Amino acid sequence: MELAQVNVEWQEGVAVARVTGEIDLSNAEDIFSRLALAVQKARFVLLDLSEIQFIASAGIHALFDLSKACADAGGHMSLVVQDGSPIHNVLLLTDVPRAIGVHHSIEAAVEADGRPPHFDGRPPYVS
Repeated sequence: MELAQVNVEWQEGVAVARVTGEIDLSNAEDIFSRLALAVQKARFVLLDLSEIQFIASAGIHALFDLSKACADAGGHMSLVVQDGSPIHNVLLLTDVPRAIGVHHSIEAAVEADGRPPHFDGRPPYVS
């Protein structure tokens, strides 16, 4: 089991964060903290999870926290995950695509501006 590694690159004002390895209780908070720095500098954060082999519930929780932090900062976040991958199935089971844009490639996410189809400026879990 290889714990997650994070690499953030900037592409035309978009923070593209590539995460590899596994996200679990032992590292989810650290991953969130590192990605939160990108949120402060970008209006649009693309989180590429296409090389993640495992994500625990702590990681799912961190995705929602990061999405909320993006919205609070006036931006938004999108995920890149391969269709049909184990991670994609976990995201579907936990209803992540309802709150966070999930796309099959970075290009598709950029074209959609990273937003879920229903995006109204606020994630649906914010009251």
